[in-house]
Amino acid sequence: MLPRAQTAEDYEALLPQRLTPEQLAPRFGLRGVPGTLRNICLKELRETRIWLLMIVKANLLTPASRLEPLLDETDRLISIFATSTKTAQQKSSS
Repeated sequence: MLPRAQTAEDYEALLPQRLTPEQLAPRFGLRGVPGTLRNICLKELRETRIWLLMIVKANLLTPASRLEPLLDETDRLISIFATSTKTAQQKSSS
């Protein structure tokens, strides 16, 4: 069991360290490639969307409406990551 935090600072100290993509990249062998993790996430999200659509098309899950929230969330995440990637590319080129 985790110790109880008395103050906000104590609570923050109990949380796992939050790493930026630049800090995570070396852990995955992606040194010197800015935005690579973002691109990997975007690729995986697009692949997930394809698989969800195939499940719907093949009628593997009934009713198909059960997958609509997942497809909506996937579309939202794709939009977020695509916009983030585009913004990062624009900032790095200027």
